Amino acid sequence: MPLRGCDFPNCESPAERGSGDCMICSSHRCLEHLAPEFHACPSEDDDPDSFFTAYDAAKQGHLQALLNKVDFNALRSIATRLHDNVPCYIPAFLNATEQAIPDAESKQILEQTGGQNCNLDICFDDGVVWIARLRFEEPTVLPRDAQATISISEVETLIFLARTNIRVPEVFHHSSDESEIGTPYMLMEKLPGKPLQWPDASTQQRTKIMGQLVDVFLELEKHPFAATGSLPEVAWWDRSPRVIYMIKGGELATLATDNFLTHLWRLEHLPSLLAIVKDDHFYLKHADDKGDHILIDEEYNITGIIDWEFASTETKNLAFSSPCMMWPVQKYYDGNNDLSEEEYDLRKCSNAVDEKIWRR
Repeated sequence: MPLRGCDFPNCESPAERGSGDCMICSSHRCLEHLAPEFHACPSEDDDPDSFFTAYDAAKQGHLQALLNKVDFNALRSIATRLHDNVPCYIPAFLNATEQAIPDAESKQILEQTGGQNCNLDICFDDGVVWIARLRFEEPTVLPRDAQATISISEVETLIFLARTNIRVPEVFHHSSDESEIGTPYMLMEKLPGKPLQWPDASTQQRTKIMGQLVDVFLELEKHPFAATGSLPEVAWWDRSPRVIYMIKGGELATLATDNFLTHLWRLEHLPSLLAIVKDDHFYLKHADDKGDHILIDEEYNITGIIDWEFASTETKNLAFSSPCMMWPVQKYYDGNNDLSEEEYDLRKCSNAVDEKIWRR
């Protein structure tokens, strides 16, 4: 069952997952019906200026549509009820001292808007601050049922992590029922600190972060799982046959040949790879560790780790590998598979735990 079908009239092919979802016209197309004779939107490759102008306008329109459908009075009422009936307000919607109409061009809203969610501060009169996370409904994000599954997984992951010594936001409420405020949402704690900007950190600051990351890995190592997958139900499965099926059907056409050969190799070598595995446990890994998932204070102490969507349990080598913020990406694309200086430094930080942290 494909994630989405091509919406061109009478087409029964799956929509291509990489390029088939058009932000500009909200269509979902297979490779054939992405061709200019069937799809009139500007192309990023052929006319990047027109493409990004139209893309940005469409994205802002989708955000405004989301804000327009939310009942923010109901949202504030629910938050107040959950927080001992303490009144609250949403700073992004304040104009002077009065409630204003939600505006997708608001700097305060855009600063907390990510790739999957619109995040809004909810401030209570007692000084406590929560975040309301609203799921995007634009064409480039997953369909609603898939989003609901991922949202449940994120909540279960945060509940699991709350039992560890890793600081993560507390979830106070979540719902996929549109009848509550008009859209799926989550109410969660806003942790102190600011997102880490790894490229801007000094060598000394990076070293300090690395030492704390090793502590996070050590804590996660204390909580193994028996199978790979995502919470709440982890169960081992080999996704290569499914990926090959999607490539053959046109649903995954980006770098199709490379991916096809990669998964064929995995299927061929999986038995021998499993035979040499010494640790049959799996460990939780963050899926988007590019740096801004780490919150820090002014002294570069980690105050929390956020954005646990798509987290999964993986083998020890992968789970405790260096985060992608340290990868020498350009050198890797140029054919150089050497580790970066930061990766070697992270390995040095982990020497006390028997050099368990490797990227590849």
